[in-house]
Amino acid sequence: MNSFEIFRDRHNLEAQAHIDEARRFCLSLGNSVVESVRAHRIVYGKGMTMRWFADICPGEDSTTIKIQRGRREEPLIKVVPYKDSISVVFTDIQNAYDTLR
Repeated sequence: MNSFEIFRDRHNLEAQAHIDEARRFCLSLGNSVVESVRAHRIVYGKGMTMRWFADICPGEDSTTIKIQRGRREEPLIKVVPYKDSISVVFTDIQNAYDTLR
């Protein structure tokens, strides 16, 4: 079992749905996407320099997503309740990915 599966299995089914959907979307953005599983969150970056664009952190009843468009900008923080689809942040994530060089 890899670290993603271990991370995923520690959360409830609603959180797992958000984690899976966010992962599928982020990895579909291109071959340069790098996934880094941390203790309490998963970070997606672009390229070997790991310039991050999405930070996915499941919580008790919602997922917090930090979206970074550039080093000089403050991250956009969105909280998506488990009752809602995490896809509401996909446009922002796509824009952040496209903005990074």
